[in-house]
Amino acid sequence: MSTSTGNFVLKIMSSLLCNIPSDVSVPPRFIVNLDLPPMLRWQHILRLYKDQFHIVEQQIESMISELIGQWLGPMLEGTLSTIMSGITRLGLIYYGEELKGFSEVIEISLGRLVLMQFVYECFACCTSIVCKDQQTGIPVHIRTMDWELDFLKPLTIDVDFQKSGQTIFKATTWIGYVGILTGMRLQDGYSISVNFRHTAGSFKTNLKTALSSGWPIGFLVREVLESTHSYDLAVEQLSESTIIAPCYFTICGTSQNKTVGTLLTRKQQSEENMWIVSENGPIIQTNIDHWSSSKEEDIFFSIARRTLAKKLLNKMKTVNEYELWNLVSTPPIYNKITIYGTLMCPEYGIYHTRHPQEKIGFNTKETIQFIPVMDIK
Repeated sequence: MSTSTGNFVLKIMSSLLCNIPSDVSVPPRFIVNLDLPPMLRWQHILRLYKDQFHIVEQQIESMISELIGQWLGPMLEGTLSTIMSGITRLGLIYYGEELKGFSEVIEISLGRLVLMQFVYECFACCTSIVCKDQQTGIPVHIRTMDWELDFLKPLTIDVDFQKSGQTIFKATTWIGYVGILTGMRLQDGYSISVNFRHTAGSFKTNLKTALSSGWPIGFLVREVLESTHSYDLAVEQLSESTIIAPCYFTICGTSQNKTVGTLLTRKQQSEENMWIVSENGPIIQTNIDHWSSSKEEDIFFSIARRTLAKKLLNKMKTVNEYELWNLVSTPPIYNKITIYGTLMCPEYGIYHTRHPQEKIGFNTKETIQFIPVMDIK
């Protein structure tokens, strides 16, 4: 290992492989044991959040009524419940048994819980960035998650998904959602983040696609993280699988991967205009196509967020933890609906999630010291 690489490792390890100081909030971390029967995997977590989840349920029920109508919602819940139960028995859908376990512990209908999976996926405004340190060539992935629902912040958790006592991948998610929109596989060195992509299609259209065998986005990401053993195969699966709604997949690899990082702009059945870090430079993905500057497509200051991130990246002399957290703490990248941010470095298995604090965003003024993290089982 060269001196410059060694210094980078020491710098990033000392600042990232630790707990966050007290002036920056972090979500609790749990273990989900994939060796357990699916219905039992989440029970230790669900019991802690049961009361809070029912508050969220009421909020999301109101959203569903606005989206698909007060009377259509319950009818659709029943249809989804019947379909989910049937295909779960046939073993034709992943995580169906987990959702049934959720339904029993939280005491919510399976149909409503399935419907909530789509709500969680379809309205997230985010910023995803992959850039590499010019001295070492090591790529780093940072993302923010923006959701106009404050009640999701206390339901945000970090999860270590384990098999045989070993963590296969890490993820940040919400109670009641079994998919993954932010995650990193440890053994094979890649991370994934999902950004919402606006198209002419509606929430109802996405549900219709779902019922015709399209992957729920978060289910696909979780399946890839759980079972795909290389960065290149992960990119291939995320680019070729049919999904229920358009989105952006940002994938970060290691310095050993030829492309380093890849941005996939997804339609439901295809991808278009792939962006590759090794050829095109850093990925900066908001909620607008990377080639578009159309004001009509500018969702939640997407163009302003993209322009600012590019400007700040260009000013960076070295890519490090402090500079990246400072970047995503700058308005409007950090804004009033930002729920969390996650920094990932697959090269060294580094995974850190923070909640922003009012006025300072994700930054901290304290000296970071190593504190052992106690996983909650």
